[in-house]
Amino acid sequence: MGGKIGATMRGIQTTFRTLLADGSELAFQAALEGLLEDDLNVCQEAAAALVEWGRDEGYAATIRVYGKLGEETKKALRDLGPRLKKVLRDCFHDPNRQVRETASSILIEMGLKRLVSLASVALVEEPMNREKISREIVNLARENAEAFARDGGTQKNRVDREELRNVIEAALRTGHLHGVTGPIEAAFEIAPFADDLLLGALSHVDDSGNWFRETLPTIDCEGLGGFLFRAFLSDEDNWRKDAIIAMRHCRSAKALKGLEKEFANRPASDVSARILEAGDVPYASMIEAGNAKVSEEFSLAHADMISKLSIPPAKKIEMLKVFMLGAKAPTIRKIIEQARALNRSSVNEVVSVASSVDSPEVQLAALEFIDDKDFGKMRTALASFLNSPFEAVRQRASMELMKHRRRAFLDSFDGMDEHSRRVAGEAIAKSDEGFAKEIAADLHAVEESQRLRALKIITTIKGEAGLREEIVSLMKDPSRLIRAYTVNLLTAFGTPDALKALLSALSDSDRRVKANAIEALESLGNPKVKSVLEPFLRHQDNRVRANAAKALYNLGNRDALKTFDEMIADDDELMRLSGVWGLAEAVGEECRAKLEAVSTSDPSEKVRAKATEFLSGFGDGKESKNES
Repeated sequence: MGGKIGATMRGIQTTFRTLLADGSELAFQAALEGLLEDDLNVCQEAAAALVEWGRDEGYAATIRVYGKLGEETKKALRDLGPRLKKVLRDCFHDPNRQVRETASSILIEMGLKRLVSLASVALVEEPMNREKISREIVNLARENAEAFARDGGTQKNRVDREELRNVIEAALRTGHLHGVTGPIEAAFEIAPFADDLLLGALSHVDDSGNWFRETLPTIDCEGLGGFLFRAFLSDEDNWRKDAIIAMRHCRSAKALKGLEKEFANRPASDVSARILEAGDVPYASMIEAGNAKVSEEFSLAHADMISKLSIPPAKKIEMLKVFMLGAKAPTIRKIIEQARALNRSSVNEVVSVASSVDSPEVQLAALEFIDDKDFGKMRTALASFLNSPFEAVRQRASMELMKHRRRAFLDSFDGMDEHSRRVAGEAIAKSDEGFAKEIAADLHAVEESQRLRALKIITTIKGEAGLREEIVSLMKDPSRLIRAYTVNLLTAFGTPDALKALLSALSDSDRRVKANAIEALESLGNPKVKSVLEPFLRHQDNRVRANAAKALYNLGNRDALKTFDEMIADDDELMRLSGVWGLAEAVGEECRAKLEAVSTSDPSEKVRAKATEFLSGFGDGKESKNES
């Protein structure tokens, strides 16, 4: 029995090998059919013959019955090596899952690290396993890519570069064809060790460039950011171009993290050189689009670089605004200072960006730079801070808003009418706690105009409460104008120190101060001051003498009329003018006869006109008419 079987076996073997040796297509088809025989011996001999014959179709058919083959035939098949790889790859697209798995098993047995087998299976595997398989692909590929990187491309432990590129391409194609990101993200995990292969695979999968505009921007993984960053710094023009395209369309916060990690591992000078050469910072758009915060180091380094770029100031400012998103207070200050140097009108716009940074220190630092030159822009900038979650920021923003209203009032005060001054001043004083402090500070300002304006505001809004000591101290001010105006305010105080200051003012070197002090003492209505004022009836200054005579007359000293008579008869024109004023103010219509005589006989047309003016309407002559 055994002899018959042995003879049969030899016959079968001879038959298939002989037929195939003839090279006829009929023999080839017979061998293919022999693979499908139930008789195991027939199947194995057909397979052995096909392996020896050397046609890809025969290899592919043999792989389908691989499990039935004897060890010698399997070994002969595996020993084909590279000749078999193409056939195995084709098998990975076979609709029969068993065929795909067989092809993978053969590659594993051949010792090719399973890279291409697993990657190709992932292309057609059901969705629930695709992510898992792609992850395994990456783990294997990373091991080989790392080894290749360590060895510097030497033959020792060197992975087949073509195989690795195929793995990456398979992962990319899987995600591209099936609309899943897992395989693509997995491919980017290999990127640090195989950037050139990844870029080549990207271009091969889609040479239209849409990958860089459409697909990559949707990938949310750190590996993408790192890859784009390295590509941007590459010496390859095409790499930089494609990286810039992808960066400008990216929406991934995770990619930004990868970008930052790469940045942290490189000298800032290297990055700066590339950015300066490119004249742009494309990943600024990526950061802004992702609405992500970047590290302090990242922001600070780029803030330094931006000022050196050969691009329009407006573009620089837009980039500075982006790098504020993750900055701390010191960097915020630096960035805003740079923006102000580029274009002062943009400061409030840049400041408002800081309101989105979740830090009270950052927001308060930004508020230091609020520019009140343009109230519209300032109010817009402050609006974002007024809604801050931090109370200290809201208070500071409110103070800035009040301060602007205050400054606007102060700047326009001199041009306002009395009614507007009073209404606006009282409203601000009521709502702005800092108003009184600023007025008090202005009383000691270096500029005389500021001190005088402060006095006028106090007079207008009757806001001397709490400031009386400071006002009294102004009687020692070096400006005669300030001293003269202060005298007018002291009248309303009625305090001993105010009275003392008024009496001291009688010794002031300025005639206007003396004259105002006399009027102030007159308004107090105290008869005790008559003895103090009487010496001024002989004063050489026309205004001082006229005020003293008027004050004494109103305090009951009728002898003061003699002083008026002497003044209107004096040789000095100014003395006669003041005499006319004093008579009209103090005596009124009772002095009509004297004024009529002056209006017709005085040698000065100016004096005659002044007398006529008073005659036409007693009571209209005011202090302003005694400016001589």
